[in-house]
Amino acid sequence: MLTSKGVALITGCAQGIGRATAFRLASDGFHLALSDLPSRREDVKALASELSRIHPGIATSTLSTDVRDEGAVKNMVESASEALGGIDVLVASAGIIRIDTLSKLSEKDWDDTFSVNVKGVLFCYKHGGNQMIKQGRGGRIIGLSSLAGKKGVSSLGAYCASKFAVRGLTQVAASELGPHGITVNACAPGLIQTPMLKELSQGYSRSTGGSVDVLSATTQSSALGVQGQAEDVADLISFLASKESRFVTGEHPVNQISPILMIHLHQLYR
Repeated sequence: MLTSKGVALITGCAQGIGRATAFRLASDGFHLALSDLPSRREDVKALASELSRIHPGIATSTLSTDVRDEGAVKNMVESASEALGGIDVLVASAGIIRIDTLSKLSEKDWDDTFSVNVKGVLFCYKHGGNQMIKQGRGGRIIGLSSLAGKKGVSSLGAYCASKFAVRGLTQVAASELGPHGITVNACAPGLIQTPMLKELSQGYSRSTGGSVDVLSATTQSSALGVQGQAEDVADLISFLASKESRFVTGEHPVNQISPILMIHLHQLYR
């Protein structure tokens, strides 16, 4: 039986990086509060059951939350704290992507992207931070930015802008929460094999008439010659959630990717 390292709350846990993070933090010894959209309630319950089977010493709590709703996020944090005895780590991994050139980007796609990727992160930082301050035992808050939050990429205007915003929010939160012993960092993955990458690939295929195969280009241009997996990001999150990361805050570590692919994507619509 594992010795608990505390309680971790993960949003967007039904798939991709959030799901991989749940498995990694469970193996690290954290009790888990697992949250995703109401429409993914059964997926979250199945994840909790699987984690409990693999790690019988881990307690889990499942929550249905739309991170665009501040009241729902506040309730999520309070419910997780009540069920598991507080929150020591919060991983805000819920996110969406919309693909279109600025000349065609709709106001709805812009608003939807910012509602989830920016407001959702803000609400998690705010209420997760308030809970950790109330507990008085410090904590770790981890957001998901992106390599696209460090360099603009054609046809990802809304997504890039939202991930740049996450960088700014992370630095502000790190400054404000640091005196309470709370670190705030945001991972900045490159192209990782997740459902979102598939969506990105399909979007570029539509936009370019099939002339760009993002999935193949990802592997071909990788400095390591391999495609990044959600587990690779989860490993980084594991470090940021650990006591060993106590002197790291306000940072945006990048998972490996060759700049060749980013340059290629950047030039598609020049």
